[in-house]
Amino acid sequence: MPASFLVTRSISTRFLVLTIAMVVVIFGGLGIFITTQNTTALRVSLDSKSMSVADLASSTGAEYLANFNFMALDLLVENIAKDPDVVFAGFYNDKKELVTNGRCRPPWGTPRSQRAI
Repeated sequence: MPASFLVTRSISTRFLVLTIAMVVVIFGGLGIFITTQNTTALRVSLDSKSMSVADLASSTGAEYLANFNFMALDLLVENIAKDPDVVFAGFYNDKKELVTNGRCRPPWGTPRSQRAI
C-alpha cells in the first residue's frame, strides 16, 4: 500500500510535486542568502559604531589627560559605559596603567550576585 502511494501516475501530480519542491528549495536558498546578508550588515554596522565611539573617546580623553582633568575623564567613561553595546570602558596612561575607574560589564548582562533585589 505505501509503495503504491509513492508512485505517481498522473502528469499533474508529478508537476505539482516538482513545483512544490522547487518553491521550497528557492525560498530556502533565499532565506539563507538574506540571513547571511543581514548578519554581515549588522557586523559592519557594529564595527563602524565601535570605531566611532573609540575615536571620539580617544580624542576627548586625550585632552582630559593633557589637562589632568581626571574627574571629567571618569564622567566620560561612565557615559560611554551606559551604552548597552559597550562591555568595557577605561583609559590607560603611557605605562599601561588604568587611569580611570574602568567600567566593566559582562556581555550577557549583570550576574545574579550583583543584581539589586
